[in-house]
Amino acid sequence: MSIRQGNKIIAGNVDNTNYTALLNKPQINSIELNGNKTLEELGIQAKGEYATNEYVNAELDKKLNIITLSADTDFNSIHETGLYKVSIDANSRDTLNCPVNTSVRGEWFIDVHQQFLMDSYLKEATWQYAHFSGRPESNFGSGQYIYARNLNTYDDEQSSWTPWYQISGPGLNKPSSKYIDISSSVTNNGTYEVLYNGYIGISGASSAADGFIGMYITALPIHMNANRIGDNLRLYLPVSKGQTVTFEIKNATVTYARFVYENSEVPMNER
Repeated sequence: MSIRQGNKIIAGNVDNTNYTALLNKPQINSIELNGNKTLEELGIQAKGEYATNEYVNAELDKKLNIITLSADTDFNSIHETGLYKVSIDANSRDTLNCPVNTSVRGEWFIDVHQQFLMDSYLKEATWQYAHFSGRPESNFGSGQYIYARNLNTYDDEQSSWTPWYQISGPGLNKPSSKYIDISSSVTNNGTYEVLYNGYIGISGASSAADGFIGMYITALPIHMNANRIGDNLRLYLPVSKGQTVTFEIKNATVTYARFVYENSEVPMNER
């Protein structure tokens, strides 16, 4: 006995061996196996030899003339003009003298330009530009950060590589941890000549209710005014190389005054 729905058996004994009459046929990639399906119709790649990611990357490196170096490369040893790649794992402990140590897997790309004094290979000027390409979710690995340094033995006072500086990418105009004390300049009508891009921060306390500390960077002064004796007064303002800052202090004692370098002015090993 069997129960049918149209020409299909939905319960009971099967008395029909026709595959097309069956319910709940198997599927591949959500496509019911009915009739003679091709691999393309089933979303299956045909058998064959296909390029791997590693193969494609290696061929691209050849086309771009990228020179692959080992993970323990010392960047100080890269002098000859060319484009280099150094692949690293989750850190760059073994990679010497690179701009910064990374916490992600990826590749350093180093663009090197070298020139020699005419008729002599005893003097060289070499520039290195480097950026790191890592995981997309890592800001550091996005390739936005570009670092540069040089070795110039034309200059008798320079016998080694300069430190690495960041020359592109986020955070260049942010304050670094490097600063100098400028307390001696911070008096009423005292001035400070700004030699680098950065920030000036002054802090003090009022000795009267009308006390204030202020700075003139442009024609318009910026003041922090007290409301009562003992108020804490703080100013922290961006300044640019070449500017002259004039200070105004009234009924207040300055406890500290600093010029803070922005990141663009500080080598990576001092940030």
